[in-house]
Amino acid sequence: MGHFAIQFAKAAGARVLTTVSTNNVKFARELGTDVAIDHKTQRFEDHARDLDMVFDLIDGETRERSWGLLKKGGVLVSTLTDHRRKRHHNSACARCVTRSKPMAVSLPRLPPW
Repeated sequence: MGHFAIQFAKAAGARVLTTVSTNNVKFARELGTDVAIDHKTQRFEDHARDLDMVFDLIDGETRERSWGLLKKGGVLVSTLTDHRRKRHHNSACARCVTRSKPMAVSLPRLPPW
């Protein structure tokens, strides 16, 4: 999902920072990432601040560490967490949480190939 987010953000004219594993740094740059952060050797907080948006696909500690990187009015989007369970206390940040739950019955039936 992250590789789609990189391409959509670049197409919209955004400067893109992303965290990837060591083996995917080159691939992320080929997709258009401006800053590829190797999460195995670097902390993303050391490379990012005053962000308009964080798109979090990991959750937990990663999400909690991300709140402090948003500028006033910034948005954190998560595909994993129900925002009603826990809210960040920084009132300067907007909150936008989207969740996805795969449900095979809601998908259209694919034709046989």
